[in-house]
Amino acid sequence: MAATYRQNGGAITITTPRPHRLCLDDQVFLSFTGSPAPAAQIYQNLVVDSPTTFRVNAPGVSVGTYNQSGALLTVTSSNHGLAAGQQVYLAFTTGGALNGVYTVTAVPGASVFTVTSLDSAARSGACLFPNWAGNFVLQSGTTITVIIPGAHGLAVGNNVFIRFPDRNPATNGVYRITGVPAPNRFTVNSSVSVSRMDRNALVLPLAAPRLVRSGVATLRYSTWNMNATDNPYTWNIYQSPLRSPTVFNFFSPDYRFPGVLASAGLTTPEFQLTTDSSVVLQLNFFLGSVFNNYNNTNGLSSLTAGSGAIALDLGPWMTPNQLSDAGIPLLVDNLNSLLCAGQLSSGAKDVIVHYVAGNALPYTTPTAGELRDRLRSVVHLIVTSPDFIIQR
Repeated sequence: MAATYRQNGGAITITTPRPHRLCLDDQVFLSFTGSPAPAAQIYQNLVVDSPTTFRVNAPGVSVGTYNQSGALLTVTSSNHGLAAGQQVYLAFTTGGALNGVYTVTAVPGASVFTVTSLDSAARSGACLFPNWAGNFVLQSGTTITVIIPGAHGLAVGNNVFIRFPDRNPATNGVYRITGVPAPNRFTVNSSVSVSRMDRNALVLPLAAPRLVRSGVATLRYSTWNMNATDNPYTWNIYQSPLRSPTVFNFFSPDYRFPGVLASAGLTTPEFQLTTDSSVVLQLNFFLGSVFNNYNNTNGLSSLTAGSGAIALDLGPWMTPNQLSDAGIPLLVDNLNSLLCAGQLSSGAKDVIVHYVAGNALPYTTPTAGELRDRLRSVVHLIVTSPDFIIQR
């Protein structure tokens, strides 16, 4: 969906031409226009202001508050990750403190650090500082290439404070940028000549961050960030592509599932992965897929754990008529055609209708939550039925 965005300080406000249907525990992939534009990435911790507006935190920026007493300036910023001796660029958005490069003098706690102010005063307000964590560093000879997860907006000649990962021979400190080969990369020179790659470097740009910008944004509900589908082990589909438990990566052609099938002389290679545990784990996988995004009552759900990996849009079926007691049988028939190619047994349909249209799920006003719960229950019961799992 195309939208517009406006950044003011550490927050980016997205305005959509039609309801975005997102809620606070959803994730969404956002890309932006502009130079430099905010990073194109998955955004979470949404603040929903209206059906057509929501806010996200600007990437690469840590926000906080400050209190200045004389020359002592105390900053509170959740999990700031800083240490004494490191340098940061502090931008004060309210209260009148002086923007600039500061050296951390002490770290009383994980969310508090202190610096010596550039002046002496009594004031307080809001502040922020550019902060990129989890970066890759590639070194070839004396040239270090730093890879940022988003567009860093830095230029040749800017200074950055870099804290290198443990065991990296480079010295933590201030470096001058010598090149910008890509929007998410920059180079610096090291006094040590080695060839190595490390990750989790901390980069603190010592230049004023871009705090005010606007343009066009694009929303994408599906991020396709599935990762492996055989982990964690409490819910999965037991095997991810190219993650076979053997080097052969195929099923034995003469495998016979023990019991009735083997007694009937049937070979069933596709059942080689089937165990009591794998069946339950797969059911849990579908449960997590359908019932994620619990706060969302707008028809959106997703794989996995609400991460937006594959968004499920159940909105077209989330209507009072389709989800009333009288409408459930027809809804099951419609979803049977879509999900099971019409192969859902009459017995399975009866169980689903009796459960959803019976006393198990309330249906009064109806509320958006009741509509969501009824629809998700119908979908979950269909996709965990034998008629869905085994289709001919």
